[in-house]
Amino acid sequence: DTLEHNDVGHLLRALDANYQRVIDLFGVAEMPTVTVQIWADEDAYLDAMEAQSGMRFPGSRGYVTGGREMRLWYHGQLSAPKEAVHEFAHVVSLNLNPTFGNNPRWLWEAVAMYAAEEFREPREIPSLRAGAYPTLDELNTDFNSGRSIYDVGYLLSEYIVHTWDRDHLIALITSNGALEETLGVTGNDFETGWQNYIEQMYLSLKDK
Repeated sequence: DTLEHNDVGHLLRALDANYQRVIDLFGVAEMPTVTVQIWADEDAYLDAMEAQSGMRFPGSRGYVTGGREMRLWYHGQLSAPKEAVHEFAHVVSLNLNPTFGNNPRWLWEAVAMYAAEEFREPREIPSLRAGAYPTLDELNTDFNSGRSIYDVGYLLSEYIVHTWDRDHLIALITSNGALEETLGVTGNDFETGWQNYIEQMYLSLKDK
């Protein structure tokens, strides 16, 4: 399969439209030139992923190779522009902290989802409605083992910004998710506080 510029124009427009907002969110003063590679064929995309990282993650739609390159699979779905911004957010976060990639995974995905405005309504997430909140340990599993971070990632970042502020979200990135050092709370306290936040902000009206 081949791609024409018109095929991916909406992705490039989304990146252009969100570029300044995302780097401002992360407090990054300037960025290097970022290369965007796009595959039309999923098998070829996964082959390139395996050649680069030694792993295949079927079902993924993008990944980054560092602070200067992002790679996307062109699948033509309506979610594609936000997914492009999501991968760009990963690139920006690596320019803030080069050791941040999946370290920790829950925060790596949470801040990218927040930057890409990938909000999911908690009342539409069965586990949250049932009170079965995932732990940070569960959210740290790799892509092939569990994907619940994509349900709740935005909400985790929102909780941090709402309870503390954006500067603390940035500090958490630079400290690789060191909650006690950065936010002054234990992992258990953070999980409990986040659950209470979701209950109060979103789920208290679930039966009305």
